[in-house]
Amino acid sequence: MGIVARQSIITSLISYTGIVVGYLNLVYLYPKFLELSQVGLLRTIQDASILMVPIASLGLPQIISRYYPRYAAQANRYSAFTGLLLIGAAIGFLIVAAVFSFSQDFLFSSFRQKAPEVMEHTGLILLMVLLLSYFGIFEQIARSQLRISTPAFLREVGVRLLQAVILGMYVLEWITFNQFLLLSVLLYAGLVIFLIFYLNILGAKPELPTKQISSLEFKEIFLFGAISFIGGGSSIIISKVDSLMVSGMVGLEAAAIYTTTFYMATVIEVPKRAMTTSATAILSMSFEKNDIKNCEKVYQQTALNQMIIGGLLLMGLWANTDNIFAIMPKGNLYQAGANVILLIGLTRLIDMSFGPSSEVIGLSKYYWFNLAVISFLAVSSILLNLILIPQYGITGAAIGTLISIFTFNILKFFFILAKLRIQPFNSGTLKTIIVIGLTVVCNLAMPTMKNVWIDILVRSSVVTLFYGTLILGWNCSPEVNIQFNKLLKTAGLKR
Repeated sequence: MGIVARQSIITSLISYTGIVVGYLNLVYLYPKFLELSQVGLLRTIQDASILMVPIASLGLPQIISRYYPRYAAQANRYSAFTGLLLIGAAIGFLIVAAVFSFSQDFLFSSFRQKAPEVMEHTGLILLMVLLLSYFGIFEQIARSQLRISTPAFLREVGVRLLQAVILGMYVLEWITFNQFLLLSVLLYAGLVIFLIFYLNILGAKPELPTKQISSLEFKEIFLFGAISFIGGGSSIIISKVDSLMVSGMVGLEAAAIYTTTFYMATVIEVPKRAMTTSATAILSMSFEKNDIKNCEKVYQQTALNQMIIGGLLLMGLWANTDNIFAIMPKGNLYQAGANVILLIGLTRLIDMSFGPSSEVIGLSKYYWFNLAVISFLAVSSILLNLILIPQYGITGAAIGTLISIFTFNILKFFFILAKLRIQPFNSGTLKTIIVIGLTVVCNLAMPTMKNVWIDILVRSSVVTLFYGTLILGWNCSPEVNIQFNKLLKTAGLKR
């Protein structure tokens, strides 16, 4: 097994482990031992930092992905490139820190009334921006060395495990809550130091420059970084702006409920990562050969299979929403976010159902459209939140996300259809939609068991069997049926 395949398998296992640990933290430990306002403050500090990281990073992680192989192969120029990265990150952070310091009253004006505690921890936000910026650089260097699993473990599992340890220290009253917040940020310093030692072992330690990069090369790198900066910044805005706007416009308790229930729904899109990665490799080869017919085949297969898997996960999550809150500490408080789970889950399902449209556009000669449409999505997300959050609170934020993502995918759908004459839907799409609708009826028809654990077991089993039987029996996706038959043969249940 090659290093790429081995690292990909390990990374997938790490991602699922990270989700389990994340669920344990956010759905059980935080609600049990922290007040709503404390959870909201922690998440707001983290989200505000993550929102500013793309600005401080100046597109450097994307630059590494694109140009690292060129400079790593030339030992005498490696230090020039890595030195540019280290200095660039420092300059980016200083710019952000300066702007932040002079305009924080304006930037955080919306927090003064509903979440004044945030104003007391702006220093932590800046510190976390600095640490995350360098962590992102060192992580991408490791990835460029084809060492994917170690930085993935640190990000997906290590951070969450350390956060649980720090929470334990707070619960045991070894530290105060303010110290808990400080350690929650400083843990990234430990990860940065670990990555530096790890890169040193790999022989890829970042160095200060001993040789300059030519002005022509710098111009090329700068232009690519600027484009990546805009696209990456817009992506982060889309993913984090809603939670920050909830904090500022509704309050920290609402932010705690929103971010927790939002995270519950994101489990739906986990399979998308692996499927999109595989599809992108095939799409890349197809575009290289100008085989548009095969592009459409992969486009449709990926979209349909993502819809089927996402539909099953959404049905299971929706069917057990009340049960989740019943076993969750302080679940009665978090139940105010039940609609968020459904709306964000539906948003993720819609996004998966349109398939790898961004990848199709990015691999074509029309790659520039991704930048335009994602910038539009960032702006529309902010505007919709400004309109909907004051009226509907956290449900309004979820509705805004749903409308934005749906519009985003519709725009890409019509663009691809117009330029490449391909689209992601086929007869299996309609069949799957009908199956999802019938599964909803099936769940509503089931009686509620008195014992919550029995209800989870029975409800989940019935929904899975009902949904799976219809999908397989109606042959919604030939690929799913083929894989299911292979599984039966492997288990010795079919010849």
